[in-house]
Amino acid sequence: MPTTKAIEAAKEMMKEKGIDTKPDDKVIEGRLNMVIQIHNTECEFFQNLGPILDIPLPKIHKSIKWIMGGQKGIIHMEDLSNRSKTTSIFTKYSLAQVKNLMKYMVKWHKNAFVHRDAWQGKYTTGQNTFINMVRAFDPMIDGLFATFPDKMEPLKPFIEKYRKLFTNIDYWRYAMVGVQADIGLPPMLIHGDLHSGNLMWSIDDNDGITNQIAAIIDWQTIFEGNPMYDLAKLVTLCCDGPTRREIEYIIFDFYMEKITVEWKKNNNKEEMPFTKEKIKKAYNYAFILHAFSIIGIIACAPAFHNSYPENPAIREAELDLSFLSALHACQDADKLLQGEMKDVFEKYNL
Repeated sequence: MPTTKAIEAAKEMMKEKGIDTKPDDKVIEGRLNMVIQIHNTECEFFQNLGPILDIPLPKIHKSIKWIMGGQKGIIHMEDLSNRSKTTSIFTKYSLAQVKNLMKYMVKWHKNAFVHRDAWQGKYTTGQNTFINMVRAFDPMIDGLFATFPDKMEPLKPFIEKYRKLFTNIDYWRYAMVGVQADIGLPPMLIHGDLHSGNLMWSIDDNDGITNQIAAIIDWQTIFEGNPMYDLAKLVTLCCDGPTRREIEYIIFDFYMEKITVEWKKNNNKEEMPFTKEKIKKAYNYAFILHAFSIIGIIACAPAFHNSYPENPAIREAELDLSFLSALHACQDADKLLQGEMKDVFEKYNL
């Protein structure tokens, strides 16, 4: 059940300290509306869209939309903790895990395309949740330079060269929801926040994580846009550099092989809208975003769960791996932006 208790508590605390909350009331109201919107979006997804995608989702027992001043919202779903787990943001996915997810992603893409009347034109603001976060990148990066000067040093040339690009809201919006039209791809129903915290992996008898997907959760920020946005986000944020590069070498052929088979099922008469060249180009536009947003994820590390706070060397090693993944991503983004995507650099690095 979503609540605004934290927002209300913050407001009361400010009043107790004698701080004028009048300007903050607008902020609080805006945040409340955002919470209501994302809750109601997820209700709509599970009621109307989830059943048509044919992918692993949690069982929903009941969902009620949140109406301001009317009724509180609720989503009562199954407890997945007895059969699945998420992974830490620092635990990197394997090629096998990504390929297993891709088998479901092609089902999702095909079924969403066939049933596009159910969502097209109805979810056009979910991307703003992430676009609005771009404004926080500058202070995050400055904070990382202050906190981890040695670890940030290898990233410094890329940040100095591309800082204007990866904080350019126009580029974020284009790569998320505009580029597919110029490439010749249809808009797709996008999860938006496909990362390690929103993928539940089946567990074995020893409570260990397997390569099998149990459920994809948190469909709160869905939007219609670049069909490769979710894949690029997942692979860039959740795989180490060598694995990501291996995936990028084989994944477009793998996607086309699987979706071609899926497309022929159930006497589907729709023309196949995807080609390897188009999806690779769409992926690269989204990859540029996430290559640099890894740095912002690292800035949030203090908020991530630490299983071994008494042994700081473990978190130190996790950070080292994250900085290395960021470096590999920045290197690959640099190659694109100085090569086949130089026009993007010249247009948006302003």
